[in-house]
Amino acid sequence: MKPKRNVEKRIQETLDVVGQAEALAAQNLNLKSVIDKLEEKLAQANFNDSTDSVGEGIGAFQVNINDIQPSLQCRKTILPLHIEKRCQTLLENGQRKSVILIPLEETGKYVIEDGELTWRAAKSLVEKGHQEWQQLNAVAATRDSRDDANKRSLIHHRHAEHLNNLDYAEGILIELKKDVSIQLSDPEIKKTNGVQDLALNNRFKKIIGSLKNKLTRNQEFKKLYEELKSKPSLERRLILEKVSYLSKTEKEVLDFFYRWQEDNISTFYKSILPLAFISENLKKAVRNKGLSCTLALMLNKVKDKATASRLTNLAIKNNWSKSDLKAEIDKYQKPEEQPNSSRQSYSRCLKNIEEISVEVIETYSSEQKKELITVLENKLKLLNKKL
Repeated sequence: MKPKRNVEKRIQETLDVVGQAEALAAQNLNLKSVIDKLEEKLAQANFNDSTDSVGEGIGAFQVNINDIQPSLQCRKTILPLHIEKRCQTLLENGQRKSVILIPLEETGKYVIEDGELTWRAAKSLVEKGHQEWQQLNAVAATRDSRDDANKRSLIHHRHAEHLNNLDYAEGILIELKKDVSIQLSDPEIKKTNGVQDLALNNRFKKIIGSLKNKLTRNQEFKKLYEELKSKPSLERRLILEKVSYLSKTEKEVLDFFYRWQEDNISTFYKSILPLAFISENLKKAVRNKGLSCTLALMLNKVKDKATASRLTNLAIKNNWSKSDLKAEIDKYQKPEEQPNSSRQSYSRCLKNIEEISVEVIETYSSEQKKELITVLENKLKLLNKKL
């Protein structure tokens, strides 16, 4: 394995040359082939550096499980069933792979880069009396920086399809906030009671929503969006710079999604991103109790907290499907939670009844009054049957 400084030096040299190539390209020189080759080298350098960090370490040693802190990785959903299965594996086969740890110089402890499931299983075994699992085999990560732990984990788990959509949504937002700089306004921060991280999440949600809407309405953008998927990143950025109907921030966010190979912004916005904004109780239900992300999104729309909690527990206990939960939600829906069309119809009906004037009715003939009374009585009978 190559030393860290050599890898970083190689990446920096490639970046310097790429920067020079971009400057020349801006002068309309035909350097596309040169840029493409440099882009391939840069991508390979970054890939090698990332995979080295995720998959390897240096200096094997043993560590007490109490000296390990939870991971900063994006994968936060580890169900009790997963932990129990790993416990059985450890008891039957031993620890087959060392955990990879990032040293924390200020405390003398470690944070996990890879191997959190093994660590949690070892803690569970110790609690059950298997004291031999107080120590784990470990290796030190090749980087001592904690800042990239989420990014390397997001790459690793996403391609291995280990992430659920909740972990993926939150992991993407973390990286987006690192890559794209945004200046928040005072009203935006005030709206979240001073929680700047939440305010940033809200702003990025608006930006991604804006991109989704423009893809729907602007056929020129829709065509360009598809074409750029196959372009090298440097060429893609040069093309985006000339697009007038996207803001600078929208271009940066769009380029971010291309780099992460998230090639369907509309699906991400509708089905994945909302999970980052569900209640903390629902996040815990997904991560600790096995509630599906699809059902979590449905339950998040139930306004009454007590009802949402009750339905959440029932959905987990009875292993409800999407249609099962929908049927139960419909039973508990209050009038103010009904769709707009239903509320509007009710309001019109109520208004029409209130506008019936006794003075006007007095001008009707006896036959007309009797007919009106009969109609109203029949409607009341029908209504009572529905109650």
